[in-house]
Amino acid sequence: MLFKTIRIGTRKSPLALWQTQFVGKLLEKHNYFVKIISMQTLGDKKTGVPLPAIGAKGVFTIELEDALRKNIIDLAVHSAKDVQTDLPDDMALLGFTKREIAHDVLISHKKGIEIENKSKKLCIGTSSARRKALLNYYFPHVKIVEMRGNLQTRIRKMKEGKCDALILAGAGVKRLGFDNMVVKKFALGKWLPAPGQGALAIECLKEKSAGFDNIREIINHKPTEFCVIAERTFLEKVGGGCSKPFFCLGTIKKGIISLSGGFLNPEGDRMVKENISGSLSKAEWLGERLGEMIRKITGTI
Repeated sequence: MLFKTIRIGTRKSPLALWQTQFVGKLLEKHNYFVKIISMQTLGDKKTGVPLPAIGAKGVFTIELEDALRKNIIDLAVHSAKDVQTDLPDDMALLGFTKREIAHDVLISHKKGIEIENKSKKLCIGTSSARRKALLNYYFPHVKIVEMRGNLQTRIRKMKEGKCDALILAGAGVKRLGFDNMVVKKFALGKWLPAPGQGALAIECLKEKSAGFDNIREIINHKPTEFCVIAERTFLEKVGGGCSKPFFCLGTIKKGIISLSGGFLNPEGDRMVKENISGSLSKAEWLGERLGEMIRKITGTI
């Protein structure tokens, strides 16, 4: 039996490596030999700087895309929420893995953390513009501190006293086995995630994508793909990114996509949220239409 070698690129963080190993195991079940090549990205190197201040697009993807161009790797695995909506012309997204839980969670090493209790001082760490805005909107009594770094680094900083708790993507917390630290799961009805959150995106050179049809069949989860396409199209339409507090989530029931999305101003005193639904074949159109609806309400953001 022949084994084809596939070189997969990833960031060096424990979560990124876990995610890439997950994709690798899917391929190994179908007689592929997987070689994982890890590297640091711009976003990994500048952990002391808030993401919006770095100024570049694709802060977690540029180096991996360069490795694809140089034929160092065949595929790159990303958290879907980290992939810019305006991909370089020579790149393509081959597919998306089945989405893990999409919601955010509050984690802490301390007992008695109650975010709703206004009488108790609480300091929460996050680097996300969306999460900061949601905290300001729902829990304005909470103190927010900037917190960058991989999951383990943030937990270490929390335990050192930089904050009392962290808000993180529940998918990453679950994947790395830190479920026991979860003190609150934020309900998706009120607290919507970033577009693509919980899913993995696999990127390749556009000119090579047709040759990876077999790999796409193995890794791509169609329901997740429909939802993430709608969410990413929404984000592109509103001109969003990691520096702006947009949120969006698609769900599927009986062949219909329900898409919810919107915008918060950073101060958290204004939220705009709309919903739209339609058939799976209209995923991209739904994202565009929802983006138009939000832009019409908010004006130029």
